[in-house]
Amino acid sequence: MKKILPIALLSLTALACSESNQPKCTDEIVKTTLKEILANNGTPDTSAVSFEGITTTGKDEEFRMCECAANVVTEVYSKYDIVADTLLNADEEQRQERRFPITYKAQLTDDGESINVEIL
Repeated sequence: MKKILPIALLSLTALACSESNQPKCTDEIVKTTLKEILANNGTPDTSAVSFEGITTTGKDEEFRMCECAANVVTEVYSKYDIVADTLLNADEEQRQERRFPITYKAQLTDDGESINVEIL
């Protein structure tokens, strides 16, 4: 599912991220927007979401856009022990990390006031 989320409220931060006003894959505003998109699509507790291996896979300076790839790392707590393949006691939980790859793009709007981020 594609989701575009403009971040007009954070436009000053977005414009300060790079000298050319073109967003970068590693800009904090882009990562924050990715977390919001993930939260809106059912990822629990996005405060425990991080990104690893962020890579720029394409740039288009004319359209002020970058294409990116990254691994999303989420922390989840489960009552199931994956290693032992057993259920834990009712009062126990085990922290587990889950990783999955995503590709996304970030583009500055024509008016230069916000950035659209889309998970591809």
